[in-house]
Amino acid sequence: TLTTDRVVERMTQSVNTLTMRMRYPSCTCDITVDGSDMKVGDHAGICALQSCYGLIALVRDAHGYHLEMGGRQADAPDLLAMPEETGVPMVYGRCEITNPVIRLRVAVDFTDQIDEAHFFYEDQGKWKQLGNTQKLYFKIDHFTGCRAGLFYYSTQEMGGKVNFEDFIFLE
Repeated sequence: TLTTDRVVERMTQSVNTLTMRMRYPSCTCDITVDGSDMKVGDHAGICALQSCYGLIALVRDAHGYHLEMGGRQADAPDLLAMPEETGVPMVYGRCEITNPVIRLRVAVDFTDQIDEAHFFYEDQGKWKQLGNTQKLYFKIDHFTGCRAGLFYYSTQEMGGKVNFEDFIFLE
């Protein structure tokens, strides 16, 4: 269970992100996210974390819940700046959902410097890709390498909570 104790603009400002190094040549991480106790403006999900990161998030808004896939591309303004200094990431895919409990996945491929991440959600037992393919450029301005991360942050009101369950890491 993660809770929020501050309001931030984006995932890279979250101080309660749990990470682990992703493995060469490829790996997949699955997680169940239970957002039943999220507050409006909260985001919770899984990411491929580095400077040019990608993520898939369960988002609570005034109308209910939806999923977003987003990230920071290599052509973002001022790539020499830390990611926190370059603004809110782009959103590349969005879909409405009705259940605040959902299974999310990030799958990465590092073979032959492909360095790509794909983001999925489970719908009736089948994995559906959301958004674009996120290119993962190796740089040392944020981390040395790519890390899978579970994140939770508030953009409007602190104090919500989210439960993560059934984490699976496949090489």
